[in-house]
Amino acid sequence: MDNFLRKKILPLLNKLFNKLFNTLFILLFVGATTFNVSSATVGLPFTENFSTQTLMDASKTTANWSTNEQAALLADAIAAVLDNGGFTLDSNLGSETDETRSITLGDVDGDGDLDLVVGNYSDSQTNKLYKSIIYRTHANKVVSSKVNNTETNITGIRLTATSTSNDATTRNTGINYFISNNGGIKWHKVSSGVFFNLPDTGTDDLRWKAELSSLSPIRTPRLTQITLELNNVPVNTLPFAPSINEDSVNNAIDNNIDITDTDDDNQEVTLTITGGTVSIATGSVAFTTGDGNDDDVMVFSGSLADINTALDAMTFTPTANLSGTNAGEIRIQTSDGLGGTDDDALQFDIIAVNDAPSISGTPSTSVNEDSTYNFTPTTSDPDVGDILTFSITNKPTWASFDTSTGILSGVPNNSHVGSTASIVISVSDGVLTTSLPSFTLTVN
Repeated sequence: MDNFLRKKILPLLNKLFNKLFNTLFILLFVGATTFNVSSATVGLPFTENFSTQTLMDASKTTANWSTNEQAALLADAIAAVLDNGGFTLDSNLGSETDETRSITLGDVDGDGDLDLVVGNYSDSQTNKLYKSIIYRTHANKVVSSKVNNTETNITGIRLTATSTSNDATTRNTGINYFISNNGGIKWHKVSSGVFFNLPDTGTDDLRWKAELSSLSPIRTPRLTQITLELNNVPVNTLPFAPSINEDSVNNAIDNNIDITDTDDDNQEVTLTITGGTVSIATGSVAFTTGDGNDDDVMVFSGSLADINTALDAMTFTPTANLSGTNAGEIRIQTSDGLGGTDDDALQFDIIAVNDAPSISGTPSTSVNEDSTYNFTPTTSDPDVGDILTFSITNKPTWASFDTSTGILSGVPNNSHVGSTASIVISVSDGVLTTSLPSFTLTVN
């Protein structure tokens, strides 16, 4: 291009076209555009920077997946044919160094906009057509092929986009993002940078889609990167079954109770207790059910570190007089709030411990001569099957005592008038004995 054209004509044309169309001029060479699309897949996390078209679903992508600009844009309206060839994107008008001998303006493609055709002198330089970009706002979909290979049972995914839209140079443009885990049969709209909980596991054919929009045919949003990250689920680790005695209190649970989450997400934990209650450290977690002290159900949340600190202090108190195989259970349900959950139960025996029988009743402390005296104590034993026997000390000589029922009875006569002191009635299960308070019985 000679000095006059380079210094005078082209700068004027640049200003003219920028003012008229408020858009970018691109250089189009004669030649056909071809895409080499592969079915190769990668693993998660996955990043698409548009440097290749390997993971583009060409059958569904209508927008421009540009490896030259490393971005996704609305498809431009370049459809004119020059010498029966297609046009390929190369460089903008201001960067040219061809030796141009002739130029002309004309509507080459019949779209109503003036295009610039230049004739270059050298045999090695191609004559070129410069067109203003007009975007087809309906050609707006960018769709990937499958991006995961070995990952299955995907429940949570985060799509993070790097894009330019609705800023000073891209007013009234936008991009919506979608995720599918069944090969594009069903799409879920997602927000960039926010984990999305998939409603089902689908077919584990994970794909993403972007839909670009613009209210102007000369402005397009620009998508330059997509990153997909899995949500790693939390994992509960339980200790060996503890040894719990009946009627014991605040038994420490081994501090191997632990929750791990490689994403270090905050957690919500639900503890459901069978056969007793638990207590945990309460200082750094927030409760929505229970308060962390002797609860049979509690729901609390906090950071992963604070949750584990709370669980490390767990104690268990069995229900009174309860014993048996697998009579105690601590169920722990963990959720990271992003679709990742774990559910485990720690079962353990509560070892029976002999309980003392109980005895109650208030015996009458006087009886008239020749009158009937009768007292029957009330007894119980929480240990089912224990055989109870009764005994008495300082039994009045005129009375009889039944060692199987504890009944004290008799009819005193005149010779028995007087008092018998320190009478004690007791019951025993063969190991432990319980007694009524001593009393004095007077014959009047």
